[in-house]
Amino acid sequence: MADLPDIRSIAETIKKNRDSFVTYNIAHLREVIRYLSTEKFELFHTLPFLLHVNSPEFPGYVADPDCKYGIHGFQDSGFWKLALRHFKYSEKDLSRCLAKKYYIQGLYLMGSSGTLAQGDHSDLDYWVIVDEEMNNSPHMETLRQKLDLLKEWAETTYTQQISFFILTSKQVKTNSFRQVDDESSGNIQQTILKEEFYRTFLMIAGLIPYWAVLPVDLDEKQYQLWIHEIETHGGRILDQDYMDLGYPAIIDKGECPGALLWQIFKARHDPVKSYIKATLIVYYYFTSWDAPLPCDEIKKKFSDKKLDSYMVDPYSTIFNKTLLFYKNRNEITRLKLLRECLFLRIHGYPIVKPIKKDSPKNELLQIYLKQWSWDEDTIEHFRNYSAWPEADKLDFEIRIISRISALYQNIQLAESKIQKTENPELRSLQNRISTFFTTRPNKIPRCSAYIKAKAESGKLCLIFRCVKAEDSIWNIYEQQTTLTQKNHQKLFTGSGLSHLTGWLNVNRLSIDPSKSIILEIGNHYLSERQTMDFLQKALHFLNNPISNQEHITACPSWNRILVAVEANPSGGNNRYERFDILIKNTRGEIFHHNLVVKDIENNLLKCYKLSNLLNILTKDTPSNDLQYLILELGAEDETYAHKTTLEFIRQVRPKESEKKTNIMKTENPFLDLL
Repeated sequence: MADLPDIRSIAETIKKNRDSFVTYNIAHLREVIRYLSTEKFELFHTLPFLLHVNSPEFPGYVADPDCKYGIHGFQDSGFWKLALRHFKYSEKDLSRCLAKKYYIQGLYLMGSSGTLAQGDHSDLDYWVIVDEEMNNSPHMETLRQKLDLLKEWAETTYTQQISFFILTSKQVKTNSFRQVDDESSGNIQQTILKEEFYRTFLMIAGLIPYWAVLPVDLDEKQYQLWIHEIETHGGRILDQDYMDLGYPAIIDKGECPGALLWQIFKARHDPVKSYIKATLIVYYYFTSWDAPLPCDEIKKKFSDKKLDSYMVDPYSTIFNKTLLFYKNRNEITRLKLLRECLFLRIHGYPIVKPIKKDSPKNELLQIYLKQWSWDEDTIEHFRNYSAWPEADKLDFEIRIISRISALYQNIQLAESKIQKTENPELRSLQNRISTFFTTRPNKIPRCSAYIKAKAESGKLCLIFRCVKAEDSIWNIYEQQTTLTQKNHQKLFTGSGLSHLTGWLNVNRLSIDPSKSIILEIGNHYLSERQTMDFLQKALHFLNNPISNQEHITACPSWNRILVAVEANPSGGNNRYERFDILIKNTRGEIFHHNLVVKDIENNLLKCYKLSNLLNILTKDTPSNDLQYLILELGAEDETYAHKTTLEFIRQVRPKESEKKTNIMKTENPFLDLL
């Protein structure tokens, strides 16, 4: 081990490395701005300011006088100066909005933002490092409230998805991350997540991590000795604007199976990104222990001082590393899919669009296309991904997810000789994967990542078209916006409005029906107003939150039943013709059933028939767990079918659980891993 330099030499090294890191960070910032729209750039440069102040004049205001907020050193940053110009305030004007103590030690943007992988749909993932005294403090909740308000504001005002991950420096240092949920992989990939943070983080404000300014060739013991020397003797020599977030240790290969499961789960939003990351995880697993970490390779490029170049991009390192990995292993099929994924990712997948000719993305892409020897037909095919039929998009996604599943199984076989204890976080993740990807009888299917991305960006408009009113057949189309796309793309066919509502809900397509749905009813007896009224009531009823605990339990239970009563307006006391049924479970899966009753004598008997079917379908759930909404479409009195059916259910519902019906049986999962 090399001798530890004296404190003055350490200070000179840190100052030199800090200059290199700042230049690199500026290049990173330039790339974020390059790919942001004018509106989202406004959000990007405003958001840190809104974390630094607290006033009813600004979004994110928390009325609690004990609200904890404010970023260390923020008023020395460019973001502060931009905000002053944007809001037309002076520092003196804002003194009343500032905290007496700043509780946020560092604000960092990590992930694809500012890289070749950034697209219109990229989330903004912020790590908010807070003062250690905030950990387990009752005042932490006030900061969470502020972040939740800002997250809602960003989604409503800018249609931008934002995630905030609150951690203390000690938690990051010890790789103690939070429990698995929809946004966090918890503690199942600690060293992998730490490496990704150091490889991709963008410094927004606050304290600089020591890792960014210490020499790249230090081992963990040397790293700790340098920090100890700085904190013991460097007070008068060094600026006190650094923070220890820990050393990026070698990747723990035992994390790789769980990390691959996480990528299968994340593939529901972006399978292309997940496949690239899954390949990196497999690279970690099969590469020797002494191979340099990608974050350290990136750190060596800090001193290159290059702007607008793919060569210093965090993702170009990963792209090249994974391509070479499959090429060296002669895994031609996986290499082919990786190339396809890289092409789409560079073009902004899931919403694929042309890239600027003078951008680092295009510079790297042209190098790749020459290496891959792609012909013009192949290039044009993937450039036109957005025009692919929905079925083709789903087939491509299934192929990707199946390949990640195969990668997982390969590693599981290699790990089979290692005895491990049951991990509840992995079990929760497996249940989440099963919920989303597994096919079951009558289960409403998922849509493509492209449709989800368009909905989340506020750019999805749907056409609900009734094509056969007597049998209540409805199609959902994506409305095309370009002049060259004359035919609307069919996304889903359903037998009844409930069926369509279930498809919207299960895919979490967060759209306002009154603004984003065009109705083409034809000769259906329902008016547009009645149809829209039903959609809004049904979506409101189905939009119940899903708790993390539900994914740990072995089997979900039913908790919502929606029935649309389709009736003949001229039928009198025998008007009910069909019941269109949705049943939702506690994990968010929705199942669809139809009950035709036009030949039964009267509406009373029809409701009795409906109650019997609902009891049969839900007999594995205690009656007090279920909520019902039974609506007669277009009726002035919507209460008769609801009240009558529920009365029959209360009379005949079984008292004890019976064995589960095959509605929950797995039929054709490609995820045999579960």
